[in-house]
Amino acid sequence: MSGWSANDWSRAGQFDLLAPRADVDADSKARVFDALAKRWFASTAQLSADTGLSTLTVDSALGLYTQAGRVIYDLTQHVYRLRELSREPLPLASLRFASEREERASLLLAAKGYSRTRSEALNDGGLRLVGRVTDVARQHDVMLQLDGDQRIVDGACACNHFTQNRLRQGPCAHMLVLRLAHARTQEPSTPALSPA
Repeated sequence: MSGWSANDWSRAGQFDLLAPRADVDADSKARVFDALAKRWFASTAQLSADTGLSTLTVDSALGLYTQAGRVIYDLTQHVYRLRELSREPLPLASLRFASEREERASLLLAAKGYSRTRSEALNDGGLRLVGRVTDVARQHDVMLQLDGDQRIVDGACACNHFTQNRLRQGPCAHMLVLRLAHARTQEPSTPALSPA
C-alpha cells in the first residue's frame, strides 16, 4: 500500500465519470448478461454481435453488472468474465450512480432541461458537443469533447464545480447531461434531442 491509497485519489478524481455511460433498459441488460453467461468470457464486440445491441449499450450494461459484483473485467485478456461475488445479487438501483453529480445529471436529463445546439465530428474520430443545460432556473452553456471511445477529454462550463476544479475532480453534472443526451440520440429507438 502506498500513500496514494490513503489519499483515495481515484475516488476524488471521479475518473469513472470520464468513461461512457448510457441508460440501459432491463431487457437489454438481461440480454447482455445471458450472452455473457453462455460464453463465460467475451469482449464488448463479441457481446454486441451476439445481442445485436450497440457497443455503447453493452459497455454500459457490463459497467452496471461490474458495480453489482456479477461481472469482472480481465485486464490481461481484455474481456469481461462472469463472476458472481455474492449469492444474492447486489441491488443495482442503489449502485446505479457513482456520485451525486451523476445522479443530478440523470434528474436533469429526465426533466429535459437541456438543448444541444451543435455537434461537430473531429479529425481524430472524437466529437465536440455544445449545448445549454438549465439547472434550478440557471442556464449553463456547456462544451464537451469526447475521444473516439466516447471518453471525456476536455470540456467547459460556467458552473461552480467546473470553475473550481476544471476536470481534476471529474466532469460537472451539466457535462454529464450533454453526454447522456448525446448517447440517447445514438440509439435507434430513441428520439432526437429537442430544445428545452
